[in-house]
Amino acid sequence: MADSCDHTLDSITATMGKVCENVGTIGVSLSSCSLPGRSAMFALGEEEIELGLGVHGEPGVRRVSIKSAKEVVDMMLKHMTLKDSASSINFSKEDSVAVLVNNLGGLSQLEMNIVCGEVLDWLSAAGVQVQRFYSGACMTSLEMRGVSISVLKLQSDWLRYLDAPTEATAWPAPSFPQPSEPFRMPSVQKNAPHENPDCDFERDALEIDQEAAKRFENCVRAACKALIEAEDELNELDSAAGDGDCGQTLRRSAQAIISAIERSDVPFSRPAVALHRLSSVVEEGTGGTTGGIYAILMSAAADVLVKDVSTDGWVAALSGGLEAVMKYGRAEPGDRTMVDPVHAALTVLQEAKSVDEATWSSAVEAAEKSARETATMKAKAGRASYTAQEHQTHPDPGAIAAARWLRAVLNSCRPAERVKASNWNGKETRTAVDGTASGAVVTAEDGITERDGAPPGESPSPSHRRLPPTLSRRRRVSSLVISPLAVMRFDSLLLFVCFSVVAVSLSFQANSTNIESEEAIQRVLDDKLSAKNYDKRIRPKSETDGPTSVAIDIYIRSISSVDELAMEFKTDILVRQHWHDPRLQYESKTGSVYVAGSQPEVVEKIWKPDLFFANERSGHFHAITVPNTLLRFYSDGQILWSNRYSLTISCDMDLKKYPFDTQKCIMQMGSFSFTDASLVFSWFGDSPISINSDIRLAKFYLHGIERLPCSNPHYTGNFSCLRMQYVFTRQLGYHFAQSFLPSMLLVFASWLSFWLDIDAIPARVTLGVTSLLTTIAQGNHIKSSLPPVSYIKAIDIWEGVCVFYVFMALVEFAFANYLARMDTRAAIKRNRRTQKQQAKGYPHNRRTKDSKATLIDDEDDMAPLAVIGSNGSISAVKPRKNGKLARELRMDGTQSEVVETAAPISREEYLHNVMDCRSFDLIDKPSAHRVDKISRFLFPITYFCFVAVYTVWYGVLFEAYTAVDMLF
Repeated sequence: MADSCDHTLDSITATMGKVCENVGTIGVSLSSCSLPGRSAMFALGEEEIELGLGVHGEPGVRRVSIKSAKEVVDMMLKHMTLKDSASSINFSKEDSVAVLVNNLGGLSQLEMNIVCGEVLDWLSAAGVQVQRFYSGACMTSLEMRGVSISVLKLQSDWLRYLDAPTEATAWPAPSFPQPSEPFRMPSVQKNAPHENPDCDFERDALEIDQEAAKRFENCVRAACKALIEAEDELNELDSAAGDGDCGQTLRRSAQAIISAIERSDVPFSRPAVALHRLSSVVEEGTGGTTGGIYAILMSAAADVLVKDVSTDGWVAALSGGLEAVMKYGRAEPGDRTMVDPVHAALTVLQEAKSVDEATWSSAVEAAEKSARETATMKAKAGRASYTAQEHQTHPDPGAIAAARWLRAVLNSCRPAERVKASNWNGKETRTAVDGTASGAVVTAEDGITERDGAPPGESPSPSHRRLPPTLSRRRRVSSLVISPLAVMRFDSLLLFVCFSVVAVSLSFQANSTNIESEEAIQRVLDDKLSAKNYDKRIRPKSETDGPTSVAIDIYIRSISSVDELAMEFKTDILVRQHWHDPRLQYESKTGSVYVAGSQPEVVEKIWKPDLFFANERSGHFHAITVPNTLLRFYSDGQILWSNRYSLTISCDMDLKKYPFDTQKCIMQMGSFSFTDASLVFSWFGDSPISINSDIRLAKFYLHGIERLPCSNPHYTGNFSCLRMQYVFTRQLGYHFAQSFLPSMLLVFASWLSFWLDIDAIPARVTLGVTSLLTTIAQGNHIKSSLPPVSYIKAIDIWEGVCVFYVFMALVEFAFANYLARMDTRAAIKRNRRTQKQQAKGYPHNRRTKDSKATLIDDEDDMAPLAVIGSNGSISAVKPRKNGKLARELRMDGTQSEVVETAAPISREEYLHNVMDCRSFDLIDKPSAHRVDKISRFLFPITYFCFVAVYTVWYGVLFEAYTAVDMLF
């Protein structure tokens, strides 16, 4: 702080606290910054800027689309005045402020000046008094392209502190050092009053009739068309001793004039007003000093035309305008400027004894000759005067421009063999048989009748070939009759005045020839591509000296495969690159195009963009049977370079929904070595990506290809890039036939065991185990074609549920078999109790030697006897009449001796007796049968419910859930 020795720390702290309360600051960033050796701190979109970003890369308030400097400043200062803003500061009228516009590191001085001007405009419009204004790089963020604005509301003696000496070397000097004279932006008045204080264009300007006004308009349009068509030629010529943009500048001016005409802003019926309006249009539509020079010329000419639209008046207007240009532009005839052809044409017109078509043609030829002769002159004025003499071997652009549009005007105004020209009030002139006009000039004021300006009764002489000024001193010349050639001269001279301004920078290839044949074009290009004329290591210059612009369009020829396992896809594409190289321009009336085809020697001679594919895994350029490349040279310098590539592109696939998924694969291309300060890629036209309609994929539909914004910041710089996204939607036909249907059939097959007998153990076990193993094998086959990802896929859920249902069918059989055995044991226990009760009435009860089985002999009713062993085996015998028992036959296949045997029976009779046994409930298994019956309904119902939920979830709800989940 100034005079800090006179202040205590507390007073300094208090003052700085007040300063902080009265200062507002906000910044905006156009790009990121990076520490040396590290990548960019953050990434901004190609068309994004961030408001409120910190100098260390801290996140800002919000990101918005890129805007003009005026809109950005307005957004920043309005945000600064918000009450809830952290940088809030309230402005009110008559507030005195100090302003600091700080360069964050990467803005040019030109950009800083633009921002400063917009800040001053904004504060001036708000009524704020700017006492001090500082601009510089006071606090930077490495190479970040951006700017910050700080506004301090001044109080008491704070200016004394700001003006105090400082040792801070980067602190800029203030722009307004006088505190007693606060700065206010001057108001800009559009269409300010003309230099002539006695002139009121709307009141005093003379009018011409509609037919003459229409001819005037046609001449203006013809000249505009000539300028637009000559743009490329003029740019080429201007590049020799200038910046090569004059053709573009004049094209903009011509288009601005045509737009003004279309809006009916130019009243051609009043030449002075029309000329004044055109001067404003040209001044605003022409860049650099050209607009100012044009405005001077037209304004000076308009002063004369306000009250004199005669032939004499137009000559005087043209002379007055040219004199103004010579005075303020400090150029004379012979200085190699636009003055040379204009002066030559005026000399011919003024020295001619009579003005006819031949005279006008001679004037145009004199202008063209003078323009061509500027190639041998030494420039003494204008931009070319600062260049070396060896660069002044071409005609001056301004001089050639005047001659070019002058020829166009002559062609548009050339009269017919016999012409009837109307005077200002619509009356016709008398024409001689030979086509020479012979009109009388009559004034309504004094009734004087003259013949082409000569006294009554005398033939015209050279000294009387112009109309006296007194004949045009009325607001509307209602009875003035002029010859057709005089009318032509009037239109042409007026247009000459209008477009001498527009054509100041027009270039012309005076020594070039029209090239139409392919051989001639090839010879010219060979010369242009020679080592002495062309260096392929140097990139083409843009019209604005900015980065070279390369536009790209792509044709998708085929897509051979999409591989989920390798996470890649293969494609065959044609890449067409378009750029402008002014060094390769040539003149052609028909716009001939030279096709170099697949000539590698020509391709190697020119500069080419260093395009590469960032996520390419492998690829090759096609060269069968010839190199698949196309090179075209257009006459305006446009280059088309087309190549065919086969590429394998990596694709980060998301397989969560597989096989219901839609894959979005990105292909990114950009410059390998040029930063965006040298080379910028863009898309060509509105539809730069086209697709072969015959493309068919085995497992996918090509849903479309989208263009995405691309930003490629790197610690070595920002590189221009383009990004396109292939959208593949998977076809379900293959997976339905190979995955879903087989697995469903296996599940259905496992359910067949529910209808098999509970005692058919081998059949049910074989069916269940086979179904389970087949389902697992099918799932493993599907997984083998997919990458081992860490998340669960949709197909994993399907296969897992199918395996679960097959396995549960096997579990159901085990459970049913267990219940069947439980039912059997319960029946055996009941039979034992029954047998004991029956055994009390049989005398022939005996024990076997090797078991505790009980023999039951019921001779009364000849019922079969059941033998119950201690091990649970069941035997049965049939008593015979002799009371003897045969060997005991057991159901478990063993035999046992009995003490007394009955007569033997056959095996068939034994089995029949077992089936007829009163204890039938021993083979009845009600619990197991009940489980089978329930499973026949429970398994299908739950499975089909799963199928329905699975289909709805992955077909409809999954995307919506994912989108909502990403929001939170």
